[in-house]
Amino acid sequence: MQPLSGPSVPDQVATAQVAADQTGVRIGVVTAFDPTGAITVTISGTSTLAQATYLSSYVPSVGDQVAVIKSGASWLVLGTMGKTTSRLLPVVGYEATNGNISLPTATYGDLDSPANPGPSITLNVGSSGMALLMWQVEIDTTRGTVGYDGGRAAVAISGANTDTPHDAKSFGYAYYHFTGGAQVQGWNGTFSRVYTGLNPGLTTFTMKYMRYDSGATVAVKERTIMGWAY
Repeated sequence: MQPLSGPSVPDQVATAQVAADQTGVRIGVVTAFDPTGAITVTISGTSTLAQATYLSSYVPSVGDQVAVIKSGASWLVLGTMGKTTSRLLPVVGYEATNGNISLPTATYGDLDSPANPGPSITLNVGSSGMALLMWQVEIDTTRGTVGYDGGRAAVAISGANTDTPHDAKSFGYAYYHFTGGAQVQGWNGTFSRVYTGLNPGLTTFTMKYMRYDSGATVAVKERTIMGWAY
């Protein structure tokens, strides 16, 4: 009686290895992401850069250590492995070009002389719905008549969250000239604000500016914004 034929032991080992490579949970690190739902993950212990999708409950951030599962040629990120550290690093936007505000009084907008918006930063808000922002600016004004001068800086929010700039979430200064004659005032400050109740997802914060009176020339300099999302 002839023994039944079948795959050899080496063939069985190779088949098992292929099955293991096609399924199972692996550990990786997020190296890039975009809001369309695709992220790039470096699989630990290999040079593989996997293009993966992720569950809606996970908000990706570059540097996250994640658990990924492979099915065939596809990768799926299940979530983070423990506490992430990437959200502790700030995102910074800086614009050194000076510009003037010639907008109507008390209207927030971009610098328009010359046209020079921002700066802006984009944060990936996590499940906590919290973000910390700090912004800094120098505002100089020149006035030759009696009246107010000064200006303010605020932030417009777009993306997963929206908000318009307004005085309650801004900082700046106002000064009243009681006599005529050319007078120059300057002011530099930094403002911080904690945002809560935000929707998770990519959110852009853009600096905006206003002036108190159309009779003054208002120059804005050294604009910086930085933020942390949690």
